[in-house]
Amino acid sequence: MQDNTLAPSWTRQDAIDNEVGLLANLLFDPAQLREVSPDIVTAQDFFRVEHSDIFRSIDSIVEEAARPEVMAITNWLKQSGGYPLDESDDRWVLVHTALDAVLAACFTGTNATYYAGLVAEMGRRRRRYLQIAELHRAVSAGNLPADDIDQQVKTLADTGELGSAPAGTTLRDAMHDWIDTLEQAQLVHFPSGIQILDDSIDGVAAGEMCVIGARPAHCKSAMGLQWCHHVAKLGHSCLVLSQEMAAIQLGRRSLMRASPLGEEAWDQHAVPSLRQHANAFIAERAVIHIFEYPSTIERAEKLIRWYAKQQQVRLVVVDYLQILRASGSRTRYEDVTEISFRLKRSAAENNVALLALCQVSRLVEERTDFRPRLSDLKESGQVEQDADLVLFPQHLSRFSSKHEPWKFRIYVAKRRNGKIREPVVDTCWNANSQTIGV
Repeated sequence: MQDNTLAPSWTRQDAIDNEVGLLANLLFDPAQLREVSPDIVTAQDFFRVEHSDIFRSIDSIVEEAARPEVMAITNWLKQSGGYPLDESDDRWVLVHTALDAVLAACFTGTNATYYAGLVAEMGRRRRRYLQIAELHRAVSAGNLPADDIDQQVKTLADTGELGSAPAGTTLRDAMHDWIDTLEQAQLVHFPSGIQILDDSIDGVAAGEMCVIGARPAHCKSAMGLQWCHHVAKLGHSCLVLSQEMAAIQLGRRSLMRASPLGEEAWDQHAVPSLRQHANAFIAERAVIHIFEYPSTIERAEKLIRWYAKQQQVRLVVVDYLQILRASGSRTRYEDVTEISFRLKRSAAENNVALLALCQVSRLVEERTDFRPRLSDLKESGQVEQDADLVLFPQHLSRFSSKHEPWKFRIYVAKRRNGKIREPVVDTCWNANSQTIGV
């Protein structure tokens, strides 16, 4: 292991915190080890030597189908030959201090993959810093010609010593990649199917997170489902992660759109017609997958990754952001901040358009014009920062009886990657079909 004391000081505390988080998760649920080792993280990625040794001990103990209790870890370290039998030795003080910190942080969740990624990335950054620093010292000492340093750095990148070099790109390639999508007539944005809204914003692009924020009963779930219906009709598979509503209720809402029969006419005599209408509706659309109650952001991340890779999903709806949970004991503000960040990252990493449904503060109801603000997004300012697009749908009659029950308004509060042509979109709500603008 390299001399990490030479690493820049700003990396140290973050590295220690991430390593403690990873080890705590592995002690709580050792089965997670096979999800992270060796594909994501290895012992050489750790900043603290004692953390690396504890990780190696957990790996070996789990390999022997045993549980990595503290006693088992200390016995393994003694047997490995790296530590003396006398636990009063200074090296044991560091180990016991590290184990105490890990036990104090033991999380009741499955977050090892998240922390493993952080540990691995910081390990790559330290190695990059140390190796380039060593090259500069060699130049200063006259042991390496200055002209050779660029070639040496390139060699480190080619051998993977600077991390995952192929993951990068150049501005030239990025520009031409975008032009390629136009040349090949690929879909740049996924439109909502609400024509007047699409005229304003085009839609949501792959890799973007669109936040749809509303008070309860203001049709944010209906809007997300309608967006899925439209994108599926364009031939792209979709995924709904529904923490709010059971799949059967999403089926009912979709049937209200698919069938010309009013819901009041639904009875056993209408079953053949309803099946016919449902089959016709589905036949002209790509698959819309539904996964009920993912519960945690960790589970949501895995589902998005799996469906994007295995089922070629292009649009994901999360209903809704604030009732997901993040592992670990923390404040609600920190939970929502982490969930927002990780949903945004999932959209980018899996190249999917993501609609994150979100509750807004009741402060909007106290304003005379009921106009929403970005600050109304509940429980964390991170949501508005992470969002590429923010929409606020409002069923106006829910605010004031002076409005007709069909009147519907959508505020376009933010669009990071394009022009907002119309910041306030007035349209209609069809209660019979549960659709907006149709």
